[in-house]
Amino acid sequence: MIKWVEKKTLGAPMFYAELPEWKSLGSDVVAASLVTLLQDIVFPRNSLVEWNALAVELWLDTGSIYIFPAQQGNRYRIEKCGIHLVCEDLSEEWDGLDDADPEFDVKLKRLHGQVAQGVAGLFKKRPLSEARKRGASLVVFEAEEADPLLTSKL
Repeated sequence: MIKWVEKKTLGAPMFYAELPEWKSLGSDVVAASLVTLLQDIVFPRNSLVEWNALAVELWLDTGSIYIFPAQQGNRYRIEKCGIHLVCEDLSEEWDGLDDADPEFDVKLKRLHGQVAQGVAGLFKKRPLSEARKRGASLVVFEAEEADPLLTSKL
């Protein structure tokens, strides 16, 4: 089971947890815990927010994955509550990339794609009823980039 800790931040409160490895996103235990947290706490706390997307920001350098309700097409953060996962192995993979390597961009894009697909697979395994009622999409971004890495219906 995942141990969630609510942390107050300058923005919205975040439920924080550390995962042993980012690939564990696909495990039934992690999927069940994330979906339960979203359905029972995060979505209700965002009930007055006009959201139509579940945004995921990937910060590979710190191993952070942020998940929060958002408005598709609006890059301003509107959520009242979200999730912050830290995967130490993700930052280690980032650190292992050599930006002098001619294949750096290809390797970085591949890593982003693998993590984005892992997150998307998690929500395919465990549908989010509130998100579906809203017709929401999953939108995965690389850090603060404007163009999503992946967009799919939830």
